[in-house]
Amino acid sequence: LYMSLPEYTLFIMDERYSDIYCAKDDGTFQPLADYGIDTEDETGMRVDLSDRLILHNLGNYEYYGCLSDWTVDGKGSEAMTQGAVRALQAIINSEEWTEQQ
Repeated sequence: LYMSLPEYTLFIMDERYSDIYCAKDDGTFQPLADYGIDTEDETGMRVDLSDRLILHNLGNYEYYGCLSDWTVDGKGSEAMTQGAVRALQAIINSEEWTEQQ
């Protein structure tokens, strides 16, 4: 349900669900390169966040970030999309988790 609401633009999912949704290529998520975010992921629509301390503190899982830009469908708001991009970049640039922590 959340994936159909234009208020939701930043998604953090585990590997399984991000695999499912990014493989569909149905327009749910946009290529991160379009927003200046580099990713090594083959789909180009998710970035691995598993090594970020802020997320590791939630549990030792694999985390991936994806962006859903509703403005490409004429919905949502550019401000919400820009906020999601800034939030994702902040997570990407946040402290890395190490075994010593």
